[in-house]
Amino acid sequence: MTVSEIETQANQNNELPPDLTQPEELLFLSLRVLYRDYKSGTILKDQAHREKLNILKAYESNKIWCEIYQNTAEMRNRLSRYFSEIEKGGCDKCRLAIKIFDGRMK
Repeated sequence: MTVSEIETQANQNNELPPDLTQPEELLFLSLRVLYRDYKSGTILKDQAHREKLNILKAYESNKIWCEIYQNTAEMRNRLSRYFSEIEKGGCDKCRLAIKIFDGRMK
């Protein structure tokens, strides 16, 4: 779902759409509350505009971090099948890298 589609759904006070990513859910819910507050007169137009810009900026950041997390998890899953082999037969630096990677060494 695009940002524009999420904005439209939130502005119409619709139910949370299914199958959104976590950053998209947070964007939708944040915008729905923002639009509701603006329409009810709880906040003024200038404040709503500033907050919307902040919400959209936070969404972009959350989206990037979510993608980084997913890519890292996929990479870790692909590498994990080799960990025991490296631990048993790898060089000292390889074993150290595995300990750092799996959290046994900080």
